[in-house]
Amino acid sequence: MNSTPDPVVGQWEFEFQNVRQRDPEGTLTIHKEDGVYSGFLTFSGTEYYLNDLAIEGNHLVSSNFNYRGYSMELTAVFEGKAVTGKSSAHGMVFNFEGVRVE
Repeated sequence: MNSTPDPVVGQWEFEFQNVRQRDPEGTLTIHKEDGVYSGFLTFSGTEYYLNDLAIEGNHLVSSNFNYRGYSMELTAVFEGKAVTGKSSAHGMVFNFEGVRVE
C-alpha cells in the first residue's frame, strides 16, 4: 500500500490575482474515493462543482465548472502546501494561487 499522500487531495484557500469582483478569495476542495476524483470551488458564497476532472500526478490537467452560465475551464499545479492555477473561458483568464489548509 502506498503511504504517500495524494498531492492534490485536500482543501486549498486561494485568491484570484486579476479580477475586479469584490470577493476574489475562495476554497478549492478535491476528494478521491475508490480511485475517482471529485471536487468543487467555493467563492462568493456559492459552491461550483468541478466536472470531468483529469489529474496526472500533482497536476489538475483539466476540469470545468458552470459559473453564471459560462463553462469555465480550471487547471492547477499542486506543490507541497502551495497551489497555482488558472480559470478561463471565452478568452478571459483568471490566475490564482493559494495554500493547503486541510
